[in-house]
Amino acid sequence: MLFAADAAGGLLAGVVGGGEWEDMAEIIPIGHTRCRFGGGRTYLVCPGPGDGTNCGRRVTKLQLLGRYFLCRHCNALAYASQYEQPWQRALRRANKLKQRLGIDVGSAEPFPDKPKGMWVRTYACLLDEILRAEILANEAQTNRFKRLSAQLENDLE
Repeated sequence: MLFAADAAGGLLAGVVGGGEWEDMAEIIPIGHTRCRFGGGRTYLVCPGPGDGTNCGRRVTKLQLLGRYFLCRHCNALAYASQYEQPWQRALRRANKLKQRLGIDVGSAEPFPDKPKGMWVRTYACLLDEILRAEILANEAQTNRFKRLSAQLENDLE
């Protein structure tokens, strides 16, 4: 993959696809905006088709799928979390919060003492969020097991 700046303020991308080398030039417009409290932000403008016209979304990342660099929307890409069940999301959230406190993921060890430098209120809120997320995940798993056992009973009859 080769990138070069374009005189028109865009990005020129050379793409290698599949098993064979293929030279290809695609101009990707670059946009700039000013930030509210100073500085600026640079972004890429998606060149992909959207509703028969250019997409024009301002994004920080473009994905290469097939031959062209396009935004997630034009490539019809979804995040992995969009395919998760609610109990899986709750369990992931609880594990993420546990990691923040230095607890092993998925372990049943007791909660550690408050980390040095963390406010008591912050520590209490984290423990409360972990507890709520684990309760939600456990309730959803229990309901899932009940549905599965009812289905097995119906199949055996």
